[in-house]
Amino acid sequence: MTFGKNSAPASERAALSRHRLPHLMSLHPQAGRAAARAAEHGAIAGLAAATSRIASHGRAGDAAAARAVFDAMPRRDAVAWNAMLTAYARAGQPRAALALFAGMGTPDAFSLTAALSAAASLRCPHAGAQLHARLLRLGLRAPLPVGNALVAMYARCARADDAARAFREMRDRNALSWCSLLHAYVASGRMALARELFDEMPAGSISSVAWNTLLTGYSRSGNAEQCLLLFNEMRVSGLSCDDATLCILIDACTELRYPSTGVAVHKIVVQSGWNAIPEVNNSLISFYSKFSLLDHAVKIFESMVSRTVVSWNSLIDAYTRLGHIEQAAALFQSAPETNAISWTSMIGGFARNGCADDALALFVKMLAHEHICR
Repeated sequence: MTFGKNSAPASERAALSRHRLPHLMSLHPQAGRAAARAAEHGAIAGLAAATSRIASHGRAGDAAAARAVFDAMPRRDAVAWNAMLTAYARAGQPRAALALFAGMGTPDAFSLTAALSAAASLRCPHAGAQLHARLLRLGLRAPLPVGNALVAMYARCARADDAARAFREMRDRNALSWCSLLHAYVASGRMALARELFDEMPAGSISSVAWNTLLTGYSRSGNAEQCLLLFNEMRVSGLSCDDATLCILIDACTELRYPSTGVAVHKIVVQSGWNAIPEVNNSLISFYSKFSLLDHAVKIFESMVSRTVVSWNSLIDAYTRLGHIEQAAALFQSAPETNAISWTSMIGGFARNGCADDALALFVKMLAHEHICR
């Protein structure tokens, strides 16, 4: 068999080139430098190709394949490390991302942000604090993305004081910086500090996210009345509410037993076109059923183009609580999807309405569905 001059495998040709390089340089320095540049260009091209493969595997969610390519690379630059960190993040493997980061040399802003996001996903303040300390040891002043990731990490880990410290260390801040600290205060139940921070926020940083974060805090802390007062402030400010705002308000009206206010919110829902959102309709079904306005709840359910399992559960619960056990059972049987809440709601409904045999029979049937009992 006859081989052409370029028929040797690429790896063999590369090896031959490396062995010939000193000889070429000794014969002719200029030719040697040209050969060195060619070898360097080849190495760079190989690095870029490998990094591209890591990114491709990462987008496909195959972190193992990405890591195999990464480990086989003779050398790696920051882009390759970051591509591998991203692959782990996409695959939902934050521990692996942190382990990889620990073996990295000097990190850049992207890798630090990725590592902090991994610590936040794990809700591991110790790992996050180590990353923070490393940043300080390097003498780096956190750029905006890293500063935001630090504040968000501490907020996710319910470390409001540390989040505030990281926030104060930031040279530059944007809306995300302010909202992350606001979330930290709300998550830790420190509503007075949350309100104080909200009032300090620059006008350009107060988005619907900030309003909704504070509204959620008041609602979850049992201060639903303050929640409604804040909503009035929001409307006066001229900012339009979104579906999340409306769900919070409807839940507050339910808790306060303010039917007239809830009906007014329902009108806003219709006027703003949010009545096509399943989550908003689910809140309205629960609201009307709590006030025994079952006809309104049924009307909303029947008008829904798209229903979730929560929609079905909300109406099943409404029927059982108001004593309409036959309608509840029929709805349960016709539901395209059920979960543990559906079954326990129906079993409890049978029990409360004097149908002990039906409750027991349904309970036994539920035990046969392993995915429900997990």
